[in-house]
Amino acid sequence: DLTRNMAGDVNAFLSEIISDPQDDEGEGQPTGELSAELEVMIADASHRRRGLAEEALLLLIHFLLERMPAVSEFVAKVSDGNEPSLRLFTDRLGFHTRRRLDVFEQTELVMDVTEARRRAAAAWRETGA
Repeated sequence: DLTRNMAGDVNAFLSEIISDPQDDEGEGQPTGELSAELEVMIADASHRRRGLAEEALLLLIHFLLERMPAVSEFVAKVSDGNEPSLRLFTDRLGFHTRRRLDVFEQTELVMDVTEARRRAAAAWRETGA
């Protein structure tokens, strides 16, 4: 059974970035750039607080930067009550708050591609890959 030792999962959802409309009536235009919304879940409590989420996210970021050059930002939406995830994304990974999503009780966090590239490259070197 391949999932017997699985701790959790990590995902990226890619969407095209649309420019702001030039006026109140207009629609924004595709920029050709992509936003990568990241998610991570360590389902097995015995695997939490061991750095797995941080490592998985940094390796995924590295992979996306290498394979998807159109990615220009990384986004995470974290439930407001999930303090460990908020700390992971802000303190450990360098994301900053873009906005509050009150209707969903979430905070949207963002990291630009320059910072992502720096952090992912350092993590990649540390793994010896």
